[in-house]
Amino acid sequence: MTARQALCAATLSCAAQLTNTFMTQPVRTSDIVAAYRRDKRAEELRDDWFYVLYRVFSWVMAPLLARLGVRPAAVTLTGALVALCLPWLAWQGGPQAWWMVGAGGFLFSVLDALDGDLARATATCSPAGAWLDAQVDLVYRVLMYFAVGLAAGTSVVGSLPVPLAVVGLLAAALVLVARAARTATGGPAVKAAGDATGQGTRAPGWQLAYGFFSSLDHLLPVLVLVFGALGALPVLVWWLLVYSAADYVSSFWMGWRAASR
Repeated sequence: MTARQALCAATLSCAAQLTNTFMTQPVRTSDIVAAYRRDKRAEELRDDWFYVLYRVFSWVMAPLLARLGVRPAAVTLTGALVALCLPWLAWQGGPQAWWMVGAGGFLFSVLDALDGDLARATATCSPAGAWLDAQVDLVYRVLMYFAVGLAAGTSVVGSLPVPLAVVGLLAAALVLVARAARTATGGPAVKAAGDATGQGTRAPGWQLAYGFFSSLDHLLPVLVLVFGALGALPVLVWWLLVYSAADYVSSFWMGWRAASR
């Protein structure tokens, strides 16, 4: 066999494998959405209202990745790499760093939604995958808040210049403490009783209100793009600090309420 014939044979073999992959794993967008409604929708409508913004992109991408045989863990680790790049983008981006950080945060959020949708669609959900996803989420929170502060620069309080990167890190620390408080009491709110289909009792009004407030954190990439375009990124950093403090106080209060029952 000549080199040309060997190349043609290898090309045909690769094409056959790709065709076989697409034909034997017919994952459709409707399957992804159905799995989401069955396993995840009730929880997100209770605690993460705005995450559906990224689900839309995930539902488009997940069928293609499933057919190509991409593993959910690979998507999670790609998101980790994006998160690690955020401070560098803020540091090197100059006056345009705000849109780089915002776009990077948006990409991470899509990947964060995508790994779960892909795992449900391919029946590869596992405790290890959920643990890895949770750890990457924590890393993203810290680096995203820090990157937003870096991109915002310095704010003058009275006559004292305050590095907003430090403010961002303080806000991130409060977010981590608030999440720890929620985890210690079993979650951000009393979970509605559900069956295997994911259907549960209707959440009380205060729980829905808290879910709305808590889910504002998922809008951060969009807020960075909006405030950055308006030249008001320092305002967003101070708002993040207030928001994080309020999140901690509310998490502490709900934990105390749950523990006192």
